[in-house]
Amino acid sequence: MNEIIKLQNTFYPTPLLEIQIIYKEKKYIIYGKYEAIGFSGSIKGRMILHAIKKAYENGMLKKGDTIIEVTSGNTGIAIATIGAKLGHPVEIIMPDWLSPERYTMMEILGAKITKVSRCNGGFFKSLEIAKERALKGGFYFMQFENKYNTDAHYQTTAPEIFSVLREKNKSLPSAFIAGMGSGGTVMGVKQYCVENNIQCSCNPLEPASSPILTGEGGKLHKIQGINDNFIPKIFDISFVDEPVSVEDDHAIFVAQEINKKGFSVGISSGANLFGTVKVLEKNQKEIGVTILCDSSLLYLSTDITKVIDPIPNFEIISINPV
Repeated sequence: MNEIIKLQNTFYPTPLLEIQIIYKEKKYIIYGKYEAIGFSGSIKGRMILHAIKKAYENGMLKKGDTIIEVTSGNTGIAIATIGAKLGHPVEIIMPDWLSPERYTMMEILGAKITKVSRCNGGFFKSLEIAKERALKGGFYFMQFENKYNTDAHYQTTAPEIFSVLREKNKSLPSAFIAGMGSGGTVMGVKQYCVENNIQCSCNPLEPASSPILTGEGGKLHKIQGINDNFIPKIFDISFVDEPVSVEDDHAIFVAQEINKKGFSVGISSGANLFGTVKVLEKNQKEIGVTILCDSSLLYLSTDITKVIDPIPNFEIISINPV
């Protein structure tokens, strides 16, 4: 338990960046929570630390237990990292079409990986396999059903964002956008805003090429880490605000532009940033906040390294710590 608390105190809070953008001749300020330097290198690290701590407190997880999870990457890496640190064997079940860097990261941390192809059932089959494995012994983390997923962002992500903005006398954002993966981030921040009477919409983001919230989903897309083609149990679409969608190439282009300003981010971060611009433009607002989820290191084999057509009339002017 003390080791988990030490990790939380070491890696958090993560920095908040002020990103100035010109889009269609209008200026926007978007604050980006930079999670690449958090525990395990992504937004999922804070959630895993919080939820594992709660599992120990509740007696659901004990020293030496095997941790089992289904993931598209970052949650698995976070679990593998804490498993290596605390001495837990880790078994990860995941689709086989993700970037090779994700599998390699988990493997070098000692995790056992089972890959499931699309023709064999993909993500849905992965969930079935995990439940079967858990029946034989082990702690099944279940990020898509785990209430401490949402609670982590209610307890840590949201307070960190709004406390920094208040301390620095910055105007509060009118919109918060987060990619729709497990749904925990947008649900937790929304809960915080509601309970603290903060007038900030909380909009889930999905790929325009495979929308699960506003369409049927089920199609291939390039924004890894969001939209696993089902709506998780912890997510309530009636509680959050209107979903926003972003094209794959727009997400990749914006991620490339952030990297060119000296901050390593992956494709989902580009999607989040451009999604925030779209929500602000639609609502005629100027200030938003989002999550820069992870670094570019998990995407080096993807289209983030390729030449992508720019978004017309879009430019990142500057990125600086708040």
